[in-house]
Amino acid sequence: MQKSRRRFLANDAEEIVNEAVRLGFLVPAKPGIVEIHPLVREFLKRRSTSLEAPSEDEVDRIVRALAEKRRWDDAFAVAEGAGANRSLIELVRLAFRPLLAEGRLSTLRRWTAVARERGGTSPVLDLADAEVAFRRNRDRESAALAALAARHFPVGDPLRGRSFCIAGQAARLGDRPNESLKNFRQAEKFADTQEDLREALWGQLIEYCGAEAEPAERALQGLEKLDRSTANDVLRMATAYEVMDVRGGIGLGRPLDAMAAAHPLAAQADDPLVLTAFLNAYSRCLSMAAYYDDARVVADEETTAGIKYRLEFVMSPGYIASALAALGKGEFGRANRLLARGRTLAREQDDVHNQLEVAAVQTRVLIAQRKFREALNIEAPTGS
Repeated sequence: MQKSRRRFLANDAEEIVNEAVRLGFLVPAKPGIVEIHPLVREFLKRRSTSLEAPSEDEVDRIVRALAEKRRWDDAFAVAEGAGANRSLIELVRLAFRPLLAEGRLSTLRRWTAVARERGGTSPVLDLADAEVAFRRNRDRESAALAALAARHFPVGDPLRGRSFCIAGQAARLGDRPNESLKNFRQAEKFADTQEDLREALWGQLIEYCGAEAEPAERALQGLEKLDRSTANDVLRMATAYEVMDVRGGIGLGRPLDAMAAAHPLAAQADDPLVLTAFLNAYSRCLSMAAYYDDARVVADEETTAGIKYRLEFVMSPGYIASALAALGKGEFGRANRLLARGRTLAREQDDVHNQLEVAAVQTRVLIAQRKFREALNIEAPTGS
């Protein structure tokens, strides 16, 4: 707050603000933050219609100052009210990752829609819309928008690598491995940060694992060389061991150790995609090791995170992971209920992959109950 006061007011900013609060022109909003009283705000709005509109550069400065304080909604109100599309697009660039991390998909989508309605065109808008589409399980739309953004970001723009990452993730979500791998290779080429390089290598590891051993090992070694300075980094590395060792048929030892050590950091992770991928993988590893009660707890953490961050595509895998834990405990009724939820969501999302996994686990539930004839008649997946 002190920095903002100095920026907008004189050297005696503290005294001015305190007097304004005393007189009722400003009201405390939360510790360190004051806002204009609603009645004063309306009066100023009416008065401002007769005043000269602020220049675009002035709006830019105000929006950037508010963005530095992560006051995203206030920054948007300023940019929208001033009709400053340049400022609005820059705000989307600054805010889209924090908004995604908070699960504010509708907010981000509304901002890009306002910018487009006013004639705004920018790869920043395409990338932001691609991110939202991906989290809403619209893989084709997400891939197309991300590819468009990647083509239009200039060489050297750090968001170009991010665009290829999202295109790769969307293709993977839609079970298009060749397209996914192509984009992740491009993402590695243009990665401008360790975070983007990590995601590029992670995507390649998933596509190579079980198919091409040497490139998979190269991707894993690349991940191991990167600094692990955040909870996201630790969780991603632990999940990479699960991909390499469990899906590659090596074993459970290294992934379980890494995931057990990483799990206490899950509450600190601020990337919902990293968090939910870790929780799903960890729950399945625990079930394979016959730690069914722990597996159920972790699977519940995943579905809770999916709801919190509005990640529709993680819900079906989360219910399947929980069903596997119930199957291990012999809780067949619970397993069936969870699988029914997973099947319904997978059908709604036209997700053939998860429909197939539901069918596979349902078959195991029936076999465990010696219902062999029913197991032979499991309903086939629907969709494209």
